[in-house]
Amino acid sequence: MSMEVDKKVISELIRRQIAILGQDITMSRVKNIPGIEADSNGQVISIQGDPQAILAELINQFVELSGQIVKNTMESILAGSNQVPIS
Repeated sequence: MSMEVDKKVISELIRRQIAILGQDITMSRVKNIPGIEADSNGQVISIQGDPQAILAELINQFVELSGQIVKNTMESILAGSNQVPIS
């Protein structure tokens, strides 16, 4: 992929996560990833390094966060019941 295509793909991923998770949470995850700079709307300004590695790390950040959200949701549903806590 060209750098411009990479920027478009990563920008789209960030914008979709903003729609789901909100701007603050999404952009805090983006800022955790070295080599990517994006504006507050999710538009990628620059990529330094391997765009594929940055994309993979960005996806991992959101998957990790989604897993935690599911875990927290399930724990709140199961709170007070006889169910085994989620580890």
